[in-house]
Amino acid sequence: STRNMPYKNRAELKLNLKDMCGAIEDINKALAINPKFADAYRVRGRIRYKLRDVKGAEEDFEMFSRLRKTR
Repeated sequence: STRNMPYKNRAELKLNLKDMCGAIEDINKALAINPKFADAYRVRGRIRYKLRDVKGAEEDFEMFSRLRKTR
């Protein structure tokens, strides 16, 4: 679905601007629209890592890797 792309793109922008609350909110919206959106897990992993949620980041990176392999 292309409906989730604007949220993913905006989340990356907010991540770069260090707006972590806004970034996590947007990336979660992207994942709510499409829970199999691999790149959103990569982005959320980066956000979680920046928030020092290492376990959450690892889970997201694992999901990203798993979904990429099933393409």
